[in-house]
Amino acid sequence: ILVKAEIENLAFEKMNRMDFSSLLSNMLDNAIEALLRETERSFSEKLQMQVMISTQRGYETICVKNQIVSSVLKENPTLKTSKEESNLHGLGVGKIKEITAQYGGMVDFYEEENFFCVKVFIPK
Repeated sequence: ILVKAEIENLAFEKMNRMDFSSLLSNMLDNAIEALLRETERSFSEKLQMQVMISTQRGYETICVKNQIVSSVLKENPTLKTSKEESNLHGLGVGKIKEITAQYGGMVDFYEEENFFCVKVFIPK
């Protein structure tokens, strides 16, 4: 997996450290797992993941993008887990939404240029 990162030095001061850690780790884990599944289906070049942490219009943002071969949102618009033991797995999307809402933020799941993107906005 090729990883590209653009990270501003932001404190995310309003967030509890454990919540920030849980938010970021869930975003990264989901992207890595998706890339590993894509790699199993496609033997092309190394797939890419992008991580951007920046300030935008009064929000501290975290954006994690993972390259996709086909549309995730067309195949699975609710982002329901595809893991067999769904009661033990697939909690990451819910946790991302929960933590973001706890801090009055917003989360967006979208696709662009063959990437699945998760972007979280936390008010400064």
